[in-house]
Amino acid sequence: MPALEFKMPFLSPTLRLGRFGVFCSFAVVASGGCAEPLRLGTLSTGGRTGSGGTGAGGVAGDSGASATGGSSGIAGSLGGTGTGGAAGYGGASIAGGSAGTGGSSGMTCNIVEFALPTADAEPSDITTGSDGNLWFSEDGGYGSKLGRITPAGEIAEFAISPYGTGSIAAGPDGNLWLPCDPSGICRFSLTGTFTEFPIPSDGVLVHGIVAGPDGNLWFTEAAGHGAIGRITTSGTVTEFPIPTDYGQPFRIATGPDGNLWFTENSGNRIGRITTSGTVIEFPLSTSNNALYGIAAGSDGNLWFTDATSDGLIGRITPTGTITEFHFATRDRSPSDITGGPDGNMWFGDIAGTIHRIGRITPTGTITECDIPTADAYPVGLTAGPDDNIWFAEASGNKIGRITP
Repeated sequence: MPALEFKMPFLSPTLRLGRFGVFCSFAVVASGGCAEPLRLGTLSTGGRTGSGGTGAGGVAGDSGASATGGSSGIAGSLGGTGTGGAAGYGGASIAGGSAGTGGSSGMTCNIVEFALPTADAEPSDITTGSDGNLWFSEDGGYGSKLGRITPAGEIAEFAISPYGTGSIAAGPDGNLWLPCDPSGICRFSLTGTFTEFPIPSDGVLVHGIVAGPDGNLWFTEAAGHGAIGRITTSGTVTEFPIPTDYGQPFRIATGPDGNLWFTENSGNRIGRITTSGTVIEFPLSTSNNALYGIAAGSDGNLWFTDATSDGLIGRITPTGTITEFHFATRDRSPSDITGGPDGNMWFGDIAGTIHRIGRITPTGTITECDIPTADAYPVGLTAGPDDNIWFAEASGNKIGRITP
């Protein structure tokens, strides 16, 4: 099997996660350690029952494996609010950046940053929780945590394990879902219960997770031959192999057509999977792309990013027609992307040392503005409950907010 290599400027190519480790109770962290250990219950694996997806051109996937979810972990109690969020860099207006295909336009950027209490926390993804707050994962060192920030900027951190967490998604059940192990998906209730469910395949490296239109969670498996996984809110896992070997599916999003759409970091394709598991892939016209983020737009299409050094923003219709929008200035590496309340798409740009937040209109006009903190590495963008765009600064050790 070839070595797993990511072509993008990827911050942490291997999730630092144990197979079945000791988890910490969800007391607020004051010194970076666990308040007290919390051991997970015994995990069980069920039989293989899933059916594989059909690839482009009628290539049949292997049968998908299913597993019965593991037993629930012992509930830990949430502690009080942790260290408050430091005041941001005042939302100073910054001149708009380079314009892309579709014309030129400047924009006024109101960016505020909130410093994290823990040094080198490496926040890697962020989502809106059912409680109206933003929740984010921290992958730094070997003392990873979940973080919570209110729309007003108050921050609390909760120790979850000695290993990294990566992506995070709000589930239809009101819980948070995230990869807690290279071969596990974890469910975190906002009352403090943490439950791990094993994935049948070992070492799959989950890099994206999202709530699907069918009431389940869907995730990508980047290692090995590559697959898309589905987990029910009760913990049953089914895996669907993708047709392109070692395509490394990365991010995943729910489309306006009721399907799931994903990027392939090495496969140079955008994939679509139905809720029943049928997979079709759509190749890009350009080669050697490092496809990264993907999100649904207000125009009824999916928008995605290519994080190579001469990256681009792409649009794909539900029928598979792809349009690419290139930056007017080379050396741009867009990362995650999300739809904004203003009808535009918003993305991070991780090229160079001055990183940016960008906006692209449905017609393809690109504008960008600088993040005040150098080398911020903006990832995990999401639209918040306050109609702002929130993002994690993986190197800047902050949570950022920009007003559309």
